[in-house]
Amino acid sequence: MADFKVIDGGAGGEENYDQKVLIHRIVSWVARFMLAAIAVCVVYFGYKYYQDYVYNEYTIESRTLRSDSDTAKYLGFNGHILKYSNDGAEAFNGDGTALWNMTYQMTNPLVATCEDYVAIGESNVAKIIVMDPAGVQNTIDTKLPVQNFRVASQGVVAALLEDGDNMLIELYDKTGTELARLKCSMAESGYPLDMALSPNGKLLGISYLRIDDNKLKTSLAFYNFGEVGENEIDNLVSGYDYDERVFPRIRFLDDEHAVAIGDERVIFFKGAERPVKNHEYRIKYDVKSLFFGDGMFALSFKLNTRHNSDMVDVFNAEGKKVLSQRFEMDYTDVLLANNQMVVYNDSNCLIYNMKGHCKFSGKFQDKTLLMVASSSPTVFSLVSRSVCELIRFH
Repeated sequence: MADFKVIDGGAGGEENYDQKVLIHRIVSWVARFMLAAIAVCVVYFGYKYYQDYVYNEYTIESRTLRSDSDTAKYLGFNGHILKYSNDGAEAFNGDGTALWNMTYQMTNPLVATCEDYVAIGESNVAKIIVMDPAGVQNTIDTKLPVQNFRVASQGVVAALLEDGDNMLIELYDKTGTELARLKCSMAESGYPLDMALSPNGKLLGISYLRIDDNKLKTSLAFYNFGEVGENEIDNLVSGYDYDERVFPRIRFLDDEHAVAIGDERVIFFKGAERPVKNHEYRIKYDVKSLFFGDGMFALSFKLNTRHNSDMVDVFNAEGKKVLSQRFEMDYTDVLLANNQMVVYNDSNCLIYNMKGHCKFSGKFQDKTLLMVASSSPTVFSLVSRSVCELIRFH
């Protein structure tokens, strides 16, 4: 019969086991910490590498031939391309895939976009056409001549209409049902210079100009057409008056941030229900152009210097200046997208990150009318009269 031995480890064995468990836990914790630290370092240095990476060239991912008239105009919206003229409009993707097309007869069509919605109308004509993302066409009969209009992300339209000596601002859903109406007069509110509609269609901002005691005065008014504004007179939830100041442009950057651009200053507003003044910036130079995109806003200036004569200041929605960039190039447009600023004309292109690092400086292969950003920072659409290209920088 085999002998069996029983070995009694005693207290010393228990202590040895506890020590091993403790050591194992420490090693496991250190290993997890090291892996997390390595992951953080990889992400950080990868991001830094991408931010500082310089594009040497671009390649053409796809190319679609087109045949457009010289009178057609182009506009980028939400990564898509809109071509419109006096007799119709069409929308397509950067690879040339058609989204929708429509026909009309207009002498001088006006266009407003928000996300995938497009509204097209004409000054002094009582009609606005709204195209939804699926390409369904709806016509709004405003009854009164249209002077200006804006569209929201679900197809709500705000229209400035002429009513004799007064002006009306009416809100419609995309089918043409009237949602709200505001009456404007020079004696009371003043003349509406510009208006802005938040992407969700809830807030309306208007810049009014009037003469008070022989002095110019601008009133910046915000209206809420949701539950908060229902208990306010004319849905007015906030307003600001500025003597001897003119603010010809007002714009929403997102659902809770708006900006009003004047002759000497920019006012930033914040609030999803009652917009209030959040920041003020004084303009030092004569403004050349305004640009909006990706929740940001930019002012461009022409400087009286021999070199780097153009400058663009970029602000985030809170009013903080995130970039002030000088360069020497005539340009037709500036794109703000994917934490980049793209400056281009028909032949040349500059790409900067928001630290002022130039990621690309080069020429287009073909004469370019429009450059459209995509959801990727390296992919863009280029449109000319004869071709539409989807390109990738690398």
